[in-house]
Amino acid sequence: MINPIRGIADFPSFGISSEFYLMRPVLALLLLATLARADNTAWPPVTNEAKPWTRWWWLGSGVDAKNLTSQLEAFSKVGLGGVEICPIYGAKGYEDRDLPFLSDKWTAAYAHTAKEAARLGMGIDLTTGTGWPFGGPRVEEKDASASLQSVKAKAEGGKAVSLDLPKGKVEALAAWPEQGEPIDLTGQVKDGKLEWTPPAGNWRIHGLVSKHAIQKVKRAAPGG
Repeated sequence: MINPIRGIADFPSFGISSEFYLMRPVLALLLLATLARADNTAWPPVTNEAKPWTRWWWLGSGVDAKNLTSQLEAFSKVGLGGVEICPIYGAKGYEDRDLPFLSDKWTAAYAHTAKEAARLGMGIDLTTGTGWPFGGPRVEEKDASASLQSVKAKAEGGKAVSLDLPKGKVEALAAWPEQGEPIDLTGQVKDGKLEWTPPAGNWRIHGLVSKHAIQKVKRAAPGG
């Protein structure tokens, strides 16, 4: 018979130490914390940002409202979160369906795509130009792709220098002596040639010439 006034340590242990009974509240708290943490690791909701997207080539931008809707619904059905539209050259034999890039008809097709994508809970993106690299009739030469070519030459004091420079814009041209400050020669270039007689000493000439429109757009879409 168990005396009710005995302490916990006086209870028959049946092989279980009294420390186990003291630790039961702690173990219960740890179990609750583990269950709460398990709830926090549940799989988060799947958003468009977590779904795969696809690049959507518009060949010649030869699209129409009916097929745009059909394609978007098919994309949504297989679990895509969005599309990146990339207008590109057209398909041979279907030139009559081409929509010039950024024309009124093209803009209407894009607006329809945006509306249908929103209806389906999808996102859309658009490349910044057609084909590759970015370009087109709207890009002026001063904003086009460019390259820099370096110029190097040596000169001796008192001996005239006649130096043909690469075609392009002379961004900077200067001469450095063995000791002392360099001389800016940029303003002495005429018709792509430097004519200059250096002061006494040995000189090193260095410069940079830029050349624009070094690459044309490849595989551009009609109107792009």
